[in-house]
Amino acid sequence: MENSPLLAASDGRSYSGNGDGNFGGGGEDACGGSNGSNWTLLSWYLFILEKYPVITKAVTSALLNFLGDFICQLVIDRASSFDLKRSFMFTFLGMVLVGPTLHFWYQNLSRLITVPGASGALMRLIVDQFIFSPIFIGVFLSALVTLEGRPSEVLLKLRQEWFPAVLANWKLWIPFQFLNFRFVPQQFQVLTANVIALVWNVILSFLAHKQVIPK
Repeated sequence: MENSPLLAASDGRSYSGNGDGNFGGGGEDACGGSNGSNWTLLSWYLFILEKYPVITKAVTSALLNFLGDFICQLVIDRASSFDLKRSFMFTFLGMVLVGPTLHFWYQNLSRLITVPGASGALMRLIVDQFIFSPIFIGVFLSALVTLEGRPSEVLLKLRQEWFPAVLANWKLWIPFQFLNFRFVPQQFQVLTANVIALVWNVILSFLAHKQVIPK
């Protein structure tokens, strides 16, 4: 899961690789423009991502959760009115749970499995998707139902939606994360993962808010 496995960790190194704190060489500043000019959204995001990685990923995750739930409510659920409480809870968990947790998870995953090339990417993918993701999806669903004031429905929600959510996660994230781990430098994995994270958050919001069927 991301975000769902929606956020990867910056390793704290300079993006230029030269150790001077700049994103590019040749006298450019941290935002890629000569003498502090030509700020771009990407360079600004990379700058604050390196300087404040946990906060940046928490805010990014919150935004992605909000947009995912917004799209789910209006496009998939076709709600007659926007449910602000539902959106707030979903966004709040993105901020305090998803972003920080995935920051430290991916940071430690890269340190735990240092095998290079395709073998290392496959190993990280297996650990990420078949150990971490099922557990984290269960934690997220449980936390969401509890925050929404329905703690008695946690077990029913898990029985009803946990495996469909895990299965959807595997279908979406396994091919993407293999490519992400294999070809994308660690400090840029967050940017590429965020593209898929929005799609995942729409799916997760739909599954998380399906009515619990008593058994």
